[in-house]
Parts: sequence; structure tokens; C-alpha cells
Amino acid sequence: MTPRIVVCALLLGCGSDPMHVGPTPEPTDDTGGSTGTGTGGKATGGSTGSTGGAGGTVTGTGGSSNPQSMPDAAAPGPDAAAPSADASTTPPVSGEAPYGCSGCRRLFDGKSLDGWVTVPGAWEIKEGALASTGKANDIFTKEDIGDARIFFQVRQIKGDHKPCTTLFGNRPAGTSGSRGLSGAQFQPPNGAFWNYGVGGTFKRLVNPNFDVTKWHQCEIVIKEAGSFRAACCPFDAATPCKGVEVLQWTGKGKKFPFDIMMHNGGLFDEYREIWIEPSPKEDGFLSQK
Repeated sequence: MTPRIVVCALLLGCGSDPMHVGPTPEPTDDTGGSTGTGTGGKATGGSTGSTGGAGGTVTGTGGSSNPQSMPDAAAPGPDAAAPSADASTTPPVSGEAPYGCSGCRRLFDGKSLDGWVTVPGAWEIKEGALASTGKANDIFTKEDIGDARIFFQVRQIKGDHKPCTTLFGNRPAGTSGSRGLSGAQFQPPNGAFWNYGVGGTFKRLVNPNFDVTKWHQCEIVIKEAGSFRAACCPFDAATPCKGVEVLQWTGKGKKFPFDIMMHNGGLFDEYREIWIEPSPKEDGFLSQK
């Protein structure tokens, strides 16, 4: 064995990433997961990443044998001061539900954290938006979600991981939500995803490569029996944008808290105009009409 091979074997592990220690995290961009690439790719096992390319699927069983089943085991980054946002890009708080949704009501009132659970200081109200403060703590609804349609607007001010929501997760005993409540992750607005242990099948339909630093409107149609579909589009205050369906998930159904996830410290995401229509009368996306 040559000296170079000995050094590789002893110090770098030959073929591994010497800069990464611990389980592989889920992708921080919108190119899909770290396993399974290309059109129609498929991967199976516990908590796997998403499939890049159109029509790719992933079937996750939540098993512990896959080394990627604990994607964010690394310690969260340090807290940081919130960056300033360009106020000219901040849309006004609307008084009407999106897309004329007559059965919709607000999940977030734009003024307080009423109806939500989180660790004190992790989230704040900022110009009518629900804004993270750089701490690695989720915020989730006190209300359990069954059949429903959820609308929200989202943008990222600063961060090294795309915004995340999770569905069909477990309600924590206390106020601290972590690891996506062990649910099915949807990264708005481009549709990347991750399985935090809920299992099921993800299908990413398209990656529209939307700019996450701009406001986007998203719509999620949820079936308590075990499915959700998500569509997003660039927000336009003058003309309602038409939703692009980016992600589908099917799996084991139940009621669950709607969770806005902080993947790690140092992320500054904003959500606003969060509405819910319980037991929707229509199955399709209102944003596609």
C-alpha cells in the first residue's frame, strides 16, 4: 500500500467527504434529494431524499437502517441578528381570502402568535408577517388539520436552507418543535421534500426554480385519509398568480398540526396571509382556475 493510500484510509475514509461528519443532511437547494436522480428515478428505504427530475418518486418507510434517516443531526448554527428586508417588496396585509375562497378563515391574524405554538423568542410579528428570528425552533398550529386547503405567502430573507413546512407530523408534548415533527416535508415554493419518518410516497412534478427571496403564493390541498398536493407561484399583488403544482405525497393518514419548520439556526423566513378552508368543497387548486 502506497503512503498516499495509507493516509486516505486512515484520515479521509477513501471516498467520503472529509468535510462532513455524521449523517447526510437533506438537500439545501431545490435540485431534489441526495438519493435517486434523473427522470423517473426511484429510491426506497427509510427517510430518503427527494428525486431530481420530473416525475421522480421516493418511497420511504421511516426505517432506521438507512444512514440518511436522521438528516439534521448536526448541531444547529448560532443565532444571528435578523437582516433588514426591503420594505418596498412587502405586500400589504389583505382583508380577503385568496382566490375568492369563500370557506377560508385565517390561521394567522397578522398581529399575534395566537393559535400557534413555539418557543418564546423564536418567532415574531414583523410588518404583518410571521418571521423567524434565526433560532432553530419550529412553529405549529394549536389546531389539528384534517381535510383542508391551506394558503400562505412565503419568502426567505436570509439562510443556507430553503424554507420548510411539514405535514402529517406528530404534535410535541411541549412548545419546542424539532425535526419537522417527524412529518412529510414540503419546501415551498419549489417543491423539494424530505421524509422525517412518516413514510409514504413523494412525487415531485417539476422544479420551477422560483427565487425564494421573493414573495410566493402557495396552496396545499390536504386529505386526512393520507395525502397532500402543493402548488406555488410568484406573488403578484395586482393579479392573482396561477399555481404550479410542484409536489404530491401519499401515505398513512391522520389529523396533524400544520408545522412551519426551522431546519437550522441562522434562517430568516417570513410567512403571511396564512388561510385555511376546512373540508373544502372542491378538490382542485383554486389557484389554477
